[in-house]
Amino acid sequence: MALTINLLHEQQKLERQKQLDPLKLGTYLIASIVAFFVVYYVYEYISSQSAFGQRDDLRAQWSKKEKEISGIAQAETEARTTIAQSTLLSYRIENRFYWGPFLECLTRNVPPEVQIVSLSGVNIRKSNSISVTLDGLAAGAEPRAAAEKFRNTLIAGIGKCFERVSVNFRTLDESGGTAKVDDKDLPTARFSLRIEFVKPHPPEPPAPTPTPTPRRGTR
Repeated sequence: MALTINLLHEQQKLERQKQLDPLKLGTYLIASIVAFFVVYYVYEYISSQSAFGQRDDLRAQWSKKEKEISGIAQAETEARTTIAQSTLLSYRIENRFYWGPFLECLTRNVPPEVQIVSLSGVNIRKSNSISVTLDGLAAGAEPRAAAEKFRNTLIAGIGKCFERVSVNFRTLDESGGTAKVDDKDLPTARFSLRIEFVKPHPPEPPAPTPTPTPRRGTR
């Protein structure tokens, strides 16, 4: 039987004790934990940077969409304003006052002894009324009576075409001159008449559609 003698057993025992040294094992453990946390930190940092990048991209997209929405809302507001103005303009055109029928009615009721010198008129849209100022000369044996007769003729004649007709003298004075009517020289009177009447009331214009205020999204 062979005999084996280990002459290095003491040295090997010391080396095993060194390997099992608690301080050395603790150092290895702490180093491992630190390495783990370093790797974990690097991973979380990369993940957070990616999330921040996505957040910035979403913010940029939202800002772009918000500008587009604001532009659309502004265009819609301008379109509604244009439509409202167009509707009002169409209403005014369709319901404007035509002076032709009034002038035709006036000429039919001017007798030979009356001469029209000047005429001016105003269309008061808010009250839907017409105001006319008429200056002229009336001739006759009684020129003031001839002017009064003309006034009554106008009330009856214009009343057939329009509503709420009123014809009143602003001035009525004998001029001291004469005018030839049917080869007769007759005394004359100057007069100024205020004629007022109302045309048929048109329907009210459609009310403009209220424009909604664009709402901004919350972040």
